Amino acid sequence: MLPRQRFQKSIRSDMGEHTIIMERASSSRQVQGALKQYLPLYKAILKRNLESVKRLCELDIRALEARITVNLDTALHVAVGTGKANHIVKYLLTKMSKDQVKLKNKDGNTVFSIAAIVGNVEAAREIVKIQPELRNVANDSERAPLIDAARNGHKEVIKYLMQFNRDIFKSGRGGDSIHGVSFVNLLIDAAFYDLALEWVKDNRSLATTELDTGESLLSAMARKPSAFPSGRMVDIWQHINIIDLYAILVTEKVNTARIYKKVRKLVELLCKEITRDYERASSMLKRPFLLAVESGVHEVVKAIIDVFPDAICIDDDNLCYDRFSDDFCEKGSRHYFSGYSDCFLCTDVYTYAISSPDGTDVLHSRPPHLPQ
Repeated sequence: MLPRQRFQKSIRSDMGEHTIIMERASSSRQVQGALKQYLPLYKAILKRNLESVKRLCELDIRALEARITVNLDTALHVAVGTGKANHIVKYLLTKMSKDQVKLKNKDGNTVFSIAAIVGNVEAAREIVKIQPELRNVANDSERAPLIDAARNGHKEVIKYLMQFNRDIFKSGRGGDSIHGVSFVNLLIDAAFYDLALEWVKDNRSLATTELDTGESLLSAMARKPSAFPSGRMVDIWQHINIIDLYAILVTEKVNTARIYKKVRKLVELLCKEITRDYERASSMLKRPFLLAVESGVHEVVKAIIDVFPDAICIDDDNLCYDRFSDDFCEKGSRHYFSGYSDCFLCTDVYTYAISSPDGTDVLHSRPPHLPQ
């Protein structure tokens, strides 16, 4: 290349970079100008002042699609996101075109995604009347609204979306089961055990799906002592005020019974599905069994042994006896409360684990220093 040609190419390159910089600066000025121009609209929405919103939108029809925040939200994004301005949401939906309702913000979130993130189920229902396809539109992070609702613990939105998303993880792709397990794990983390049970009933293959870490849905349950009567009562006892003892125990007994009914069915379903393949069951049950033993969740230990008696022989590098001896008994002693059988926690795990289902002792009947 001749020097003149190189010089001309350099000039064009510099001019291109200069153009990009100028375009960005111009775009930034436009955004700042829009933010200033539509600040009254933004404030009116936050104040839930419908009359002001109507007046501002009638004066400037572009206000319906203008970006009025630094995150490039429209007025509808903002109204939905407040969770308390659904009268404004309804008004805007009557004025906006379908294309305007479909607009995304800087993160790629539609107004329906915002409804899922903040838990605004009323707005979600209104949006679906106008644009039903937005129920499944993912954002730039590839998260569908159902996942965002689960990540943020909004049960009513999850329940609403589940009726439309039964096949969301059934497109045939290899990673669908993994995504399904991740979704149910979010439900378990949020203590939505009834929804987790409902989803697994419809997607039973999830029970036998393991993540790359070896985790499964059953091991996720074994890591949640608070889901079970034993774990819930011990946690409460540690923070209890003796003056309110009776009221707390009565209330907790009712709550525990209601929640545990779903928890028990979920654990039993997972165990049943895993043991359909008896050869694989031992490897799949090892992690949740040992996790349940370590955390003192005797309900999971019992559920596993009931469907898979060979679980009593599961050990971790031949450390099974150590797990059920001194360390375990110390936990059992510490959590033992005379007269309240639900609080036996680790003691019950020990007693059950060392006995076969027919009552025959496998290890020892009871260590000498265990509470009588």
